[in-house]
Amino acid sequence: MRKVFLAIFIIFLALGISGFFSYRYLVQRIQERDAERADAKKADISITIIEGKRREEIADQLQAAGITNAADFLAASANDEGYLFPDTYRFYPDTPASDVVARMHDDFDERVGSNPPTTDQLILASIIEREASNDAERPIIAAVYLNRIRIGMKLQSDPTVQYGKDTLALAAGTLTKFWQPITEADYTSVNSPFNTYQIPGLPPAPICDPGLASIEAAENPASIDPADIYFYEKNGQLLLAKTLAEHDAQAGE
Repeated sequence: MRKVFLAIFIIFLALGISGFFSYRYLVQRIQERDAERADAKKADISITIIEGKRREEIADQLQAAGITNAADFLAASANDEGYLFPDTYRFYPDTPASDVVARMHDDFDERVGSNPPTTDQLILASIIEREASNDAERPIIAAVYLNRIRIGMKLQSDPTVQYGKDTLALAAGTLTKFWQPITEADYTSVNSPFNTYQIPGLPPAPICDPGLASIEAAENPASIDPADIYFYEKNGQLLLAKTLAEHDAQAGE
């Protein structure tokens, strides 16, 4: 008789334990379902990042839109200038900064495809992005800069001076606006490794996040005379020159 009662007790005990774990599983599934429904009810946010912005500008835009914290984004993208692809994205409010950076990285990889730019090409693309007024100019500007590099001439690109000047002002806490016009005095007074009036060759990193047209221009520069080392835009046309005197004449100086 004792064996019968013991068997019945064991059966009820087993059923109780099974029921307990079934209950816990049910509660967990209900919580997961409620979380999924809460996420589904969140209105995602559409944001368009335009070509030619630097990380700090993107960070401020993301924070203003309620997508992620600017400081967190800057920390998560510390070495990613140039790889934060400009595009239209949709994010939920308060998305972790690392997820935002990963999404922009993935977009970059998808857009450049199986032939990604080299580091030097991406740096050049970022300069082209800030220099060009339209897509037709981009491969020509790329070719001119490559001609300068080939003969050992400094790039002398104004956007690199702007970037260096803004970075110094940002560190000093005196920056009021990015990409402000510069003066000739800045060519010599801005002591920055990005100032291509002072340093030879390319700056050490991209100065902004370029779009696909600028990346493709850096990868496939126009075929121009190797002696063309100056360019000047006049009435919507890019004029090339072989000497500074010719360039100054085009600019009316």
